[in-house]
Amino acid sequence: MNEHRTGGQWPHSRVAFASKAFPCTAVQRVMVQEGLGLDVAGGGEIMTAQSAGADPAGLILQRREPLGILRAHGSAGRPQRPR
Repeated sequence: MNEHRTGGQWPHSRVAFASKAFPCTAVQRVMVQEGLGLDVAGGGEIMTAQSAGADPAGLILQRREPLGILRAHGSAGRPQRPR
């Protein structure tokens, strides 16, 4: 996975694409291939992210509701929460 650096200023940071901005599987696939995280807020965004090949453990969730959806789709990992 490619790591997008923030110039060393924020070594514990991660770049993520806000899926709500353009919830398109093809765009999400490019983001996944480039090593970006995907910020998702609902079931539809989770499903397109998984279709794009995103690792469920790497998704950044904006609310609690999608957790059940993520688990129902076989997430082996634990999704991240914004801090």
